Amino acid sequence: MWFKTKILTIVIAMLSVFQAECQHNALTFDPSEMDGDFIDLLPYATMYMDSTRKLTIEDMQKVPMHPAKGLGSLERKPSEFEYPVWLKLRIQPKKKIMPEELTLYIRNGILMEFYQVAPDTIFRGKAGWDVALNGKNTPNARFGFPLQELNAGQQVIYIRLKGYETPQPEIRLYLTDRLNTYQENDYYKNRYEVSYYAALIVLLIMTGIFFLFRYRQFSERYLLWYGLYLIGMGIWLLRQYELYGHTSVFWDFLPYNSYLIMITNGIPWIFFALYLRDILEIKKDHRLYGYFKWLVIFLVAATVVKTLMYILMLFFHVRIYINYFQMTMLGSAIVGVLWSWNIYRTPEKLHHLIGTGMMVLTVACLLFTIGVLLTFGHYHIHAIVEVGLLIEIFFFNQAIGLRMKQTNKTLVDTQKKLLQSEQETLLAQRKLNKELNTLVEQKTQKILEKNKALAEQEKLKLQAEFNQKIASAELKALKAQMNPHFIFNCLNAIRNLVQKGQGDKATEYLADFASFIRKVLSYSEVKQISLEEELALCELYLKMEQLRFEDGFAYEIKVGPNTAIDFIMLPPMLLQPLLENAIWHGLLHKKGERRISVTIAQNEKEVICTIDDNGVGRTYSSQIKTSTKKDSMGMKLFIERLDINNHVLDNNYHYEIIDKYHNDRSSGTKVNLFFEL
Repeated sequence: MWFKTKILTIVIAMLSVFQAECQHNALTFDPSEMDGDFIDLLPYATMYMDSTRKLTIEDMQKVPMHPAKGLGSLERKPSEFEYPVWLKLRIQPKKKIMPEELTLYIRNGILMEFYQVAPDTIFRGKAGWDVALNGKNTPNARFGFPLQELNAGQQVIYIRLKGYETPQPEIRLYLTDRLNTYQENDYYKNRYEVSYYAALIVLLIMTGIFFLFRYRQFSERYLLWYGLYLIGMGIWLLRQYELYGHTSVFWDFLPYNSYLIMITNGIPWIFFALYLRDILEIKKDHRLYGYFKWLVIFLVAATVVKTLMYILMLFFHVRIYINYFQMTMLGSAIVGVLWSWNIYRTPEKLHHLIGTGMMVLTVACLLFTIGVLLTFGHYHIHAIVEVGLLIEIFFFNQAIGLRMKQTNKTLVDTQKKLLQSEQETLLAQRKLNKELNTLVEQKTQKILEKNKALAEQEKLKLQAEFNQKIASAELKALKAQMNPHFIFNCLNAIRNLVQKGQGDKATEYLADFASFIRKVLSYSEVKQISLEEELALCELYLKMEQLRFEDGFAYEIKVGPNTAIDFIMLPPMLLQPLLENAIWHGLLHKKGERRISVTIAQNEKEVICTIDDNGVGRTYSSQIKTSTKKDSMGMKLFIERLDINNHVLDNNYHYEIIDKYHNDRSSGTKVNLFFEL
């Protein structure tokens, strides 16, 4: 019986709630017939408190709601509800309304989420104090949601509201143009405050930048800390400029900005403490070091505690009064007042200036902190700190000027002492230098005479050794060309021609052989010959080798246009080792047509001599042991002569060997010899 009665009671309660919601009228209106600037929507709203904090818009479309008349009586601490509240509005315009013609506005709302339910979609948006601004909620409508297109039929709007900062809830429907005008009028009313904060912020930031440049110029760390302190204070005051001017500069673009301001406002004061430490030169044994240490401890602790409070509020839904954030700065303010008094008590003028400025500022901060706790965030209470800050800037600038004046005086005195010391040192150095110069001249003369004799002997010795090397190299080259095998083979070839009855041909080759021997012997007496003479000698050598060579080979000597071979000089018999290698290591084992070509070309910087053959290539030739030894000896003499002539003639002889291939098979070897003009 009891169970049936309980069920019946619950059903009756649900029906009563449903009936109350159904009886709640929808707002029927025509924007053109609006009497004032806005329509109060609170009488048309229903609400539901989400004790789970997890309900979505899809869930809320199924939940019965109560009339929102009791919204103003819900407990807030100080501005936020214990649990988020969902509001539901039914709007039924008499005619079609274009997008963003109307704005749903909740003044000073905190973390509002809007949902405009259309037949085929849901339009979403966010607004409120701690919502980062974006393109949808502009600074002129920080607490509003521009409605999308509304048809003549009924449409439902849901609002998830975390709280509000006005004495009573204000849920209004504005014409967007009227709302913008209202915001502009509000900006005009606050124009003096806006101008004041703009000037103050520019003063702080520009002065801070000035001190940063001074730090870069003088490398005094107190200039760096003071510049960062002023810039930090300017950024902190940007919030006041944004509030009065309805203009977004920095903080409005950060989520939960009101809490982030409270968390970070201790950072500029840390720079302030570091500035005082360096300008007063406070070390561990300084009598003011204890105040500095405790001020930094309180500032760091305040930042850590405020961060933890922020985490508890955001992630664990702990309701924390925002002025509790400011209370954490109370200890720092008290220590600052005590420190400033002890600085002022020091008899030095610098300490008087710093102590006075710091006393004004820290007392202002202490009064501000107490005032915030008592007045719960009246905005004009910031003027206490701001006036104190301006007075502090005046005294601290005077202190910095005095400190730099003292530093400059110390620097000038030090420079005078250094200059006097340098003059005395210079006189002593001149006297000493004079004595040393006399002694050095005597010693130098003896050393020069001795070195001259040694250098002459060394020069003669090196010249003799080098001449011996040159003579040895030239003799080796001559012997290489005039070796008995070459002479015997040439004479044997001439004899064979005589035996075959080719007397005329034998006579011709005998004359060539005699001319070749005569030229070789003649050129061995000189250091250089012309390229024309070298090519003539090469042609005689090729004729001799052609006669000796079984089955013969074809050769050609080509000279490029504009090549002055009669003026180009080079060491004699320089090309012959390359020709010999090409013939006996390339063409000797070649079957079929065999040919060798000598090409001379000239450009603006150098002469290029190219010896090209279609022999078997170096890879096959290196496999033959008898030829490997000869090849290495010929090339060794060739390289040795290049090195010696490069040294003697101050020229740059160098060469390159190119292995030619055709269809992955060796097709001969090309040697390029380069030397400068």
